[in-house]
Amino acid sequence: MKTTIKSFDELPVMMDAHHLMIALGLSKGKIYALLNSADFPTQRFGKRLMVSKTHVLEYLEQNKRNNNYNLEDS
Repeated sequence: MKTTIKSFDELPVMMDAHHLMIALGLSKGKIYALLNSADFPTQRFGKRLMVSKTHVLEYLEQNKRNNNYNLEDS
């Protein structure tokens, strides 16, 4: 399985923990904490935890921090 991606489009439609680790650059522990959090759109397939790529993008958009700094005033 690939360990690097050049584009989010390269990821599968349904992502497991390994795909999320690659896409988000987070540790295995942090990915499983995210997958098990109540507000993350995780789906269970047996014991496997997965999330759709679309839901990951929506989640990231809804939970991004407001880091809009006006650098021109510096």
